[in-house]
Amino acid sequence: MTNVTNTKFNPTDFPKPTLFSVTGVELEVFEAGLENLGNPIVLCHGFPEHAFPWRYQVPTLAAAGYHVIVQNQSRYGNSSRPSEVIDYDIEHLTGDRAAILDHYGYKDVTFVGHDWGIRFTSSGLDFSSLRYRCSVESV
Repeated sequence: MTNVTNTKFNPTDFPKPTLFSVTGVELEVFEAGLENLGNPIVLCHGFPEHAFPWRYQVPTLAAAGYHVIVQNQSRYGNSSRPSEVIDYDIEHLTGDRAAILDHYGYKDVTFVGHDWGIRFTSSGLDFSSLRYRCSVESV
């Protein structure tokens, strides 16, 4: 595996975003490893961050065989900025993430998160419903 601490990163190498219309909002999503569809890993940013801090992990995980998905949560980057406070509760934020997984048809997924990015994922997605089989990791 590449030692990413010695790897120079060119910001233009970060994946280009796609806007997904889900649950009444537009979410900015960055993907890598599209050749690995079916083996998803979702990287969840913290507060007050953006998808970009995952720039060193994205190419490494794609090379390791993952379809890497990094979503900017509402109010971050080019994602929508709903005006109502209620639109930022756990139900809405996890609903956004679930809608992206549903877009791909993923039921088995690994989440890796930093700070509150993993907090709302691990507390909000209904793992007990067997809708998703998930591994949740925090960094």
